[in-house]
Amino acid sequence: AVECDDTNSTGSVTISPIPIWPMIETPRAILSSLSISSHPSIHGLLLGTNDLAKDLNLGKCGNNSTREGLVTSLQMTILAARANGKFVIDGVYNNFRHGDGLYQECMQGKTWGMDGKTLIHPNQVKTANEVFAPSEEEVEHARRLIACWDEAKSSSEGAFTGVAVLDGIMVEELH
Repeated sequence: AVECDDTNSTGSVTISPIPIWPMIETPRAILSSLSISSHPSIHGLLLGTNDLAKDLNLGKCGNNSTREGLVTSLQMTILAARANGKFVIDGVYNNFRHGDGLYQECMQGKTWGMDGKTLIHPNQVKTANEVFAPSEEEVEHARRLIACWDEAKSSSEGAFTGVAVLDGIMVEELH
């Protein structure tokens, strides 16, 4: 094993200027993902679902778009990354000729809070982009939300409470 020293000659910790995206693919990595994602050089976590499934004795999961046996591990990683303000990229979908399965797994990852998907074949790019890129409706909603927020702020005459209403739904300033 190689031991690394994070300190320079003055004893202060040095921070790598290179963004690091570690692959989280073992039970130990899942359990350590909070600590791993807390390092300032870490920009996001990549899930290695194939190796993780193997280590968890789940058997073949490449065509299993429900991924029941991985749910806890995936959610723990998402929680850890979000606690540290980092991105999470879902693992690969192995059956690159099964577009419907890829779509379902991308939708599942997006629903769970992932930011994207690692891909193993060029024919998967279009599907992943369609799922993870914001739709025209989402972009328009975001624009309307910003305009609503700005109007609420400017019309409050210095007494803005951090709350606005868009289409009858309260929007509040979160922590």
